[in-house]
Amino acid sequence: MTRLGLLGLLLLVAALAACQQSPAASGTGQPAVAQPPSVSPSASPSPVRLQGYRFGRHATVTLPSGAVADVVVESAAVRGKVIVVKIALTGRSGRVDYTQLDWSLITGDGLALNPGADDTVPNRLVAGVLTPGEKVSGSVLFAGGKDQLYAARVLYSFSGTDLAYWVAPA
Repeated sequence: MTRLGLLGLLLLVAALAACQQSPAASGTGQPAVAQPPSVSPSASPSPVRLQGYRFGRHATVTLPSGAVADVVVESAAVRGKVIVVKIALTGRSGRVDYTQLDWSLITGDGLALNPGADDTVPNRLVAGVLTPGEKVSGSVLFAGGKDQLYAARVLYSFSGTDLAYWVAPA
């Protein structure tokens, strides 16, 4: 088979494949138009108002599970190339699951920093469960320095739901 014959055969196969993938004719001479899926008003989640706090201020948050906790970002400090954020949580009702991964630091220019690990910092917040009345405190660490901490927000989220944030003093 010549190159021209092979090219023609490939074009014919491609054209047939395209015909099989296109929508069927509607019978009116007009091309079929795909309709967008309908969305019922109850299917969209209700917006959650995210509350902001200053460092040291307590927030009462309700987790998606319905459990309630008191949360506070006590302070943040730069130690070398690490930002150490001190956090305290108290269970108020239900089972309050917590982990350092519930926290992120949003720098003043909008960059999101995820928590990291550093064995040289004592009293790190790791993971656990609080029942009503139980309290835990510890540090969550972020790679960064003074520039990243300036005008930053410390964001508390649970299962993808942002619950509250604290603004670092400028």
